[in-house]
Amino acid sequence: MRLFLRSLEKLFYSIKKRLVVILLLSTILPLITLGFVSYISFSKLYQNKINNGIQNSLRQEGMALQSALDNLSYASVQLSYEGSIGQKFYQYLTESKQSQKIELREEISNNLTLVNFTNPNVGVMFYYFPNSQSILFENLEVTPGFDFSNLPVFTTYKNLTFNGPHRTSYRYGKEFVFSMLRQVDVAGFDTVFVYLETNFKLFQTVLNKKQFGMNAFHLLLNDKGIVVYSDDPEKFAIGKTYTETTVNQQYSYFIETDNPQGWKLAVAIPNSDIKQEMNKWLEQLLIIGSLAVVLSLWLGYAIFKMIYTPITQINKEVRLLSDPLVAHRKTSTNIEEFDMLMSRFSDMRQQVKDLIEEVKQKERLRGDLEVEKLLHQINPHFLYNTLNTIQWIARLNGEEEIDRLIAIFSNVLQYNLGKEGSLVTVGDEIEIIRDYITLQRIRYNYKFDVRVQVDESVKQVQIPRFILQPLVENALYHGMKDDCIIEVIVGLNAQNKLGIVVKDNGKGMKPEVLDRLFTGETDPRKKSGMGIGLNYVLRVLKTRYGERLTMDIQSEPEIGTSVSITIPLHID
Repeated sequence: MRLFLRSLEKLFYSIKKRLVVILLLSTILPLITLGFVSYISFSKLYQNKINNGIQNSLRQEGMALQSALDNLSYASVQLSYEGSIGQKFYQYLTESKQSQKIELREEISNNLTLVNFTNPNVGVMFYYFPNSQSILFENLEVTPGFDFSNLPVFTTYKNLTFNGPHRTSYRYGKEFVFSMLRQVDVAGFDTVFVYLETNFKLFQTVLNKKQFGMNAFHLLLNDKGIVVYSDDPEKFAIGKTYTETTVNQQYSYFIETDNPQGWKLAVAIPNSDIKQEMNKWLEQLLIIGSLAVVLSLWLGYAIFKMIYTPITQINKEVRLLSDPLVAHRKTSTNIEEFDMLMSRFSDMRQQVKDLIEEVKQKERLRGDLEVEKLLHQINPHFLYNTLNTIQWIARLNGEEEIDRLIAIFSNVLQYNLGKEGSLVTVGDEIEIIRDYITLQRIRYNYKFDVRVQVDESVKQVQIPRFILQPLVENALYHGMKDDCIIEVIVGLNAQNKLGIVVKDNGKGMKPEVLDRLFTGETDPRKKSGMGIGLNYVLRVLKTRYGERLTMDIQSEPEIGTSVSITIPLHID
């Protein structure tokens, strides 16, 4: 179990996978549970609704049929001995005068028409003599030879016999009707019955299949439970008991028994039709459930994006903390809590950037202080040598030479100690180096030659102050010999960068001496500070240009030394 939990934890290690699983489960599980419970509950409710609907429709049919039969019974009372028409009929039978009979016959016919008019559900009516099979006072023409003895009896009540459904006795009709026979006792005459039928439309109105909304088969049972009528005699045979017809399990049966005469009305509906109604409801439920799932998944996706996208942006901000110098603008998630966190990360990143810039600024200041320290080391040394030269010239020559020397010296000293800025043009640097060379030529009695070559296109390029003089000074101190030649070349190289070359044909240097030039170490046996100047140049250029600066020194003993510097024309 523990191994399984560890496997799951490893599988869903990322928050993205966990969010997807949690949102899917929180979306689908409630819907499945709700759908399952709804299906069970609604299926029962719907089944009850169908059953109740069918039962109610069947009850309405039973009530309509009962009402039609009652209406026949009420109408037959008027034709019986107790009724006015029955009494007239008795007078008609006992009257001997033909004229009176004609009047009574006309009066009875009019009353029968009135009864038929006041009872629209009553159709054919007449008096029937079973012994002679004769008919009197029929309101509609009866089919000759109509067999009243084979009428399907489905219930008897007191002296009433209800028949049907059967074909009408009307000669020109084929519709099914209900009928009744009421025995009328007339003293001295054969047995007489009052016969009444329902009208032609009543049967279709009462036993209407459409009111169930599906295929339905009516069964009419007599008081003994025998089927006396069936919509489909092949499936539900007439004459059999109701229990014998229920062997077909493909149908559901509903019975209406709420009547005082004992007959029953039943309806059989195919199970497939009932299930079809259920399937329609289930289809609607599935459609609604599917829409709910789609909506829930969409909402889950929106929640996923609302949570995971800001987390991704926050992760990006965290990664950018490792490189705070990369340009980045604040982003918004449009969610207050995440935006507050993003703002704090952005502020933190800006603080880190400011701290790095502050550290860099401090490093620059420290480099400047080192340069200034070197300048303080170099300038007193140079000033001391120059003053000695002035003293030597003053002893040997007149005042004009001293004035000239002092003037040149002042220019160089003013340039070296200038505070106007750390950058000067290449042209200014070349001019001051020419003055410096003049001073040194006087000092060394013109024992060397300095050749300066400057590309006109680079004279306005700005470089750090006091770069060329230390290089020339090192060439003089290190390479001085008879016929010494120093070359200063400034111009653009093949990479379109500023190239500075200072070389001489002097004594050259050994490798160990060359190493000391970069470290600033000096030979303790010599008082010249030739290593200090070269180290100063390297530090100043490194401070300004960083790794984009290249500096190369080539030196061989008794052959000479060459210092090559490559400076980028633009810096950020």
